[in-house]
Amino acid sequence: MTTLDLAQRMLRCMRTTDISRMPSDEALALLDAANAGLQKAYAALPAVYRRSTITAVLRAPRAVTIGVEKYSVELTSGNFEPSDRGCTVRIGGGDAGDNEVVTEVHVLAPYLGTTGTQQATVYGDKIAIYGAMAHVTSPPRLHTGEVLCRVDTSQGRLRAAGASQGGSGGGAGVGAEVGRPRSYYLAPVGVSQDGDPMALMKVYPLPDVDYRVELECEFHPKRLTFLNLSQAVHLPIQDAVFESVLLPLCEWELAGTRFFTGDRQSAAGRRDEALTHAARIYADLFPSENRVRTPYGY
Repeated sequence: MTTLDLAQRMLRCMRTTDISRMPSDEALALLDAANAGLQKAYAALPAVYRRSTITAVLRAPRAVTIGVEKYSVELTSGNFEPSDRGCTVRIGGGDAGDNEVVTEVHVLAPYLGTTGTQQATVYGDKIAIYGAMAHVTSPPRLHTGEVLCRVDTSQGRLRAAGASQGGSGGGAGVGAEVGRPRSYYLAPVGVSQDGDPMALMKVYPLPDVDYRVELECEFHPKRLTFLNLSQAVHLPIQDAVFESVLLPLCEWELAGTRFFTGDRQSAAGRRDEALTHAARIYADLFPSENRVRTPYGY
């Protein structure tokens, strides 16, 4: 089903029944109701409807030549790649430990080494967690078979600073270990300031070669826009729950607006039936087994 399929059905209980002639304030009410209904449908349905598997690459170390100035966070020459944001960078010239790439021409902490052109190494030790991701549901797995274990953020930062090797994280030359990653931690980026990505998954040790990582995640639904009311795109939800769950929830959200012409009591009843139906949908696609793996149906 598409965004137009949803909008056309919602129009049956609105003042304007032709979406091409709908005033902007009424169209905004329809759009808000559709987004709210979609979000609540995601929350009510089993997790399998929200999950997807994603893959990313922890990149091997890469050498770059950059110009730096003591006490500054801005490069004077050279630049990083856009994908380097959040990566650990080790800058020569006597800098006090590892730093982090913030933009193509900025690092996180002031450079404390010698001013001039320096060699630096960028380590691909992060995976960006964007706002569309609601929850990471499984430990990250490397293509080599290892499963990374999680440590809390403060412990992860200490390791990244080199304290796990006996250093304090503040002496010149102190830095994190380089090798096959064994653990990870989450570093917040900009969620409080509406930033994207909202967090970084940082790994330790710093990757010594390329590693492919696999994650299972739950996602928020993709937001619908005004353009989707005129140009159809597929809804980010299964067709099997369109009429039974999504549409009643969207109509109930619409019932709270001044543009709704239907019966609120009937809309509330359909909403309750939709939530009851959503709770009865199978939470798993396959039959489960007990811990000793007795054959199914035994």
